[in-house]
Amino acid sequence: MPRSLSRFLSTGLLLASISLPLSALAQASDPMIALDQSSLPDRFSEDLAEIASARRMALAGELSAAARALGPSARAGNAAALNLLGVLQTDLSAQGGGLYDPVAGVAALKEAADAGFPPAFHNLGLFYSETHAQSAPDLAAAARAFEAAVAMGYRPARLELAQRLANGTGTAIDFARARALATAAARDESSGAAEVLLGDLAFFETDRAADIALALRHYEASAAKGNGHGAHEAALIYYYGETGAVDLNAARAFFAQALAGGEERARAFLIRVHANVGNPARALALGVEAAALGDVAGQTALWEVQAYGIGKAPDFNAARALAQSLRDKGAAEGSYLLGEMAYDGLGAPVDHIKALGLYREAVARDPAHEAALFSLGFMLMRGQGDARDYPAASRFLLRAHGAGSGDAVYDLALLHGHGDFAGPHQEPLRALWACLTLEGQGADLAGEGLERERATCVTALETASSDDRAAAAALP
Repeated sequence: MPRSLSRFLSTGLLLASISLPLSALAQASDPMIALDQSSLPDRFSEDLAEIASARRMALAGELSAAARALGPSARAGNAAALNLLGVLQTDLSAQGGGLYDPVAGVAALKEAADAGFPPAFHNLGLFYSETHAQSAPDLAAAARAFEAAVAMGYRPARLELAQRLANGTGTAIDFARARALATAAARDESSGAAEVLLGDLAFFETDRAADIALALRHYEASAAKGNGHGAHEAALIYYYGETGAVDLNAARAFFAQALAGGEERARAFLIRVHANVGNPARALALGVEAAALGDVAGQTALWEVQAYGIGKAPDFNAARALAQSLRDKGAAEGSYLLGEMAYDGLGAPVDHIKALGLYREAVARDPAHEAALFSLGFMLMRGQGDARDYPAASRFLLRAHGAGSGDAVYDLALLHGHGDFAGPHQEPLRALWACLTLEGQGADLAGEGLERERATCVTALETASSDDRAAAAALP
């Protein structure tokens, strides 16, 4: 199945920052502390030498001791000391302790920036991107700070600025410049994050046509640097066959690397892949692991294997027990999966009344449960499990769309624009909005089974005036 931009935006791929919280210093050198000294002016060499021991303390996690050691140098105007002290005082993980003081911290960073210390601009950009005590994010200020750092030749800021240019976060979208900055960053950064951004820019149509093969090369280059995120994106391309053919063996290898690299979402895909390639034992083991870790997506994947017989015969009893265990723990997904079993007649006769009740329960537990919201709208629109209720169906479908459902907009077009669902609830502008949304997504309505949607949107789009289009596009 094709994937959409919403999958990327919902996980913040383009916006993902390469900076790490100070609590992660045991695993990696934080770029806010472990400065890129090769891109610093020589005039700061003495300042850096003076605080070498304090930097070592900070990198070792001795943050309070490092702050105390920095005090005299910072008060004397040492730009490197001011920068590091500002980093320590604005560290969000230090909230609740005596070190966290964002007012003093940002003042120290600004003083270091006024002295022309490039990393201070970079760290001001990070500060303005976050929510601090008595301080909301200022994304425009963040973008300006990263621009200043890049203009001064500070290399770690290139990727931060590229990510914002790719999304128009605090600045105007500029795909070409984002691509150029990410390309430069990829040459000398070792995390693979720049290649992930380059992959994202290639995957979607931006100022250039989408190029999935190029995106795959970037994601694989990221994976080669040990980046779990890049490995996951490469795996998805092989899993969905987006370069022409599904390759489950390649997908399995990259999903395994992604999971080993901390991408927990890869576990669910690995369960499906192992089931599909005839390794149900490994799929089950990963499902047991998912349950132990509270990984609901992984447990859902195992439920799919059991309920629909992926790679082996269905096991309805196991599927029902798994879904019930999730429900017993208060998880909306458990209610939803039991609703699916009732709706599809998995292991028992079809029961639309029971399914509708379980979908309602799922939405009560999680008001943003995309699939349950869509199911409620779908059923109430068609009178399944209860009398037809077009206004309620419209509300549920709109909420499902807002939660990320790609299917809801098709039914919204029908509900508000097709004669089969005629009634006072119909809003022609809403039907036009749905058709414009589908058009913007590049939806192919020529497929079998979409005759009503195609007829609805052909009529809506051909008869709409420019004012109608503008009014529809403005609908929430």
